[in-house]
Amino acid sequence: MTHYPRRLGIVAATIFAALCLSAALLPAGATVIQPHDVEFEAPAEFVVATASSKYVKAGIVAFEKRDFPKSVAMNKAALRLKPSGKTAAAAQSNLCATWAMLNDPVRAQTACEAALAINPSYQPAQSNKDLLNAKRAPK
Repeated sequence: MTHYPRRLGIVAATIFAALCLSAALLPAGATVIQPHDVEFEAPAEFVVATASSKYVKAGIVAFEKRDFPKSVAMNKAALRLKPSGKTAAAAQSNLCATWAMLNDPVRAQTACEAALAINPSYQPAQSNKDLLNAKRAPK
């Protein structure tokens, strides 16, 4: 295997310079969002979150293509494997967003609550629940 340390050094320096320049152009007090901090943004402001499960990932792809029945099926498939932690919370939160897009607020609410029962501080689920409640509130 051939190594190209000089080329890697140039690439690294270029990336570093670009980051420094972009940071210098930010308004005072602005924060930079790191790639690992970004959740997938879905239509209608509902958030879908990724996890290590291939089914959760397939559910996100379906959600972004607006294939909501497939998104439900993929997230349910992930849950049938009895995941724990972030994977379970992500699958439930994604079900919340998907059921909301399918105009089924009861199932959406149940899924959001299930995600928050797994992880009470799980931000994607809390965001989806807040948005769902805002959309359900009488105007």
